[in-house]
Amino acid sequence: MMPRALRLAPVLALAAVLAACGSTPRTEYFLLSAEAPPAAARAEPSIGIAELKVAEYLQRPEMVTMESANRLSLRDYHRWAEPLADGVQRTVALNLGALLETDAVRVRPWPREWSPQWLLRLNIARLDVRGDTVELVATWSLARDSETRERSSRLVRARSGTSADSVAADISAVLLELSGQIAAEVRAASAGADDAPAQTQ
Repeated sequence: MMPRALRLAPVLALAAVLAACGSTPRTEYFLLSAEAPPAAARAEPSIGIAELKVAEYLQRPEMVTMESANRLSLRDYHRWAEPLADGVQRTVALNLGALLETDAVRVRPWPREWSPQWLLRLNIARLDVRGDTVELVATWSLARDSETRERSSRLVRARSGTSADSVAADISAVLLELSGQIAAEVRAASAGADDAPAQTQ
């Protein structure tokens, strides 16, 4: 008669295989990263991010990658740790503070007694991770008193990898480029430079 341990071995092996097949992958959460704040910050220029919009198709907790021009894929187990619009707003605010060496960049709602020199409105129309590139298309404006500077940006950069960590890092990098354009516009306006386009192809 076959020993009981040998009779149970195939059953236990099958149970282990079924358990492995039925296990659910662990959900991972990611944040966008920003430039570190300056060691010595000034109170000027002051910028209030009055409005930030992100395209509707990006407003979901899962990471979105583009399979084609008309088809997207959701990474069910790779999720943003905060709403993407909040992450973009936080990242741009921190980037601007670092690039302009100011600690006076705030998002709404801000204190009633605080009045920023500039109001920034930003609309992210596309933020696509596709193939080997990341593409950002945005329109934005800077308003001060009766002056409004309206700009558009299209930024394309090579992806650093295919992992979810790389997706977060590459989106952070392209947002830093966008922040650099906005910061350059603030500097030009503050210096009284002519109204020059800030487009990047």
